[in-house]
Amino acid sequence: MNQNDLAAMATQALISVLGGAASTATSQLIQDRLNHSARGRTALDGLSASPSDPNAQQDVQAALTDEISGDTEFSDRLALLLHASTQQTTGSVVITGSRLKHNQIALGPLTINNTPAGRMLLAVAIAFAIILLALAAYGGVRLINTDDTPSSQTTTQHDASDSNPAITASAAGTAAIRKMLPERSDVDAKLFPNAEAPAFAPATRIPVCQAVPECHRATSAGSVTYDGVEGTGNSAEFVLFAFPHAESAHLAYAGLTVNSRHPNHPKVQLAKRGEESQFFEYREQTYYSSDGSPDTDIPPELIGRYVFFRQGPFVAVVQQLGGDTVLRGPVRLLDMSAMFAGRIAKFPGR
Repeated sequence: MNQNDLAAMATQALISVLGGAASTATSQLIQDRLNHSARGRTALDGLSASPSDPNAQQDVQAALTDEISGDTEFSDRLALLLHASTQQTTGSVVITGSRLKHNQIALGPLTINNTPAGRMLLAVAIAFAIILLALAAYGGVRLINTDDTPSSQTTTQHDASDSNPAITASAAGTAAIRKMLPERSDVDAKLFPNAEAPAFAPATRIPVCQAVPECHRATSAGSVTYDGVEGTGNSAEFVLFAFPHAESAHLAYAGLTVNSRHPNHPKVQLAKRGEESQFFEYREQTYYSSDGSPDTDIPPELIGRYVFFRQGPFVAVVQQLGGDTVLRGPVRLLDMSAMFAGRIAKFPGR
């Protein structure tokens, strides 16, 4: 499937939703991507106002073609989701024969680029062929839901992995995640004196994961947060997901990084963590005009940094917020992410 065909299919999927069909993971991914650029937002607004307008459809298709041609990772993810939606049948999943060409892998009507990311997508295509979960919004600063509902409270029960120190990564449960999360002695107690108890919840309850269907395959997830002195806004949060194998972890990592792309979340090139990683800055518009609109003459203010990294079948997130982020630059996040990566690397079943 070439870029124009993929963009055309994506446009039709979007038109169906704008015309009244139920929102899907595919349509949400397309809308999120279009909203990342001025051209995309304009095209999306035009199509939303008049889904049957041929000119509006052409504008969206052209904008999507540019996005697809400039980002192989996005192209592969979009192709996989579109393929899943077209191949789904009642009670079964139809996957047609595959063939390998010079720089592309063709799976029936689906074509995936023959790159490391593309090959990993192909390796687990069957497992993800029925994923049509709706994407959720990022949902705030906290990466894990810490409300008072029973399902999100800190668990005190130990699973079978407590008695088996050589547990394999594919079976990693709450006890294994607990052992890998940073402890009080790992984090600067002067800057972050308030330590919350580790929290454990299904991956689908964690906002940063809710927005990425590939992340829902995590077998377990947990987080721990260390807060600064009241009034400083300083905090450090560590989140860890365990997956059945490295391939599914890679797909989740790729989905998380793609989903984080936003003008106020620019990528930054820092040190490598684990087998693959990406750092981001977190900026927020803090100045507004008298009419309530953002003051575009003043750039968004830096309020934090975060990193996603994958180590084998584990995907980790480290986020730092507050004034220390600005004063110290990325130094502390680099130190904390290196410490977290070291703890994960020591896990016996990795």
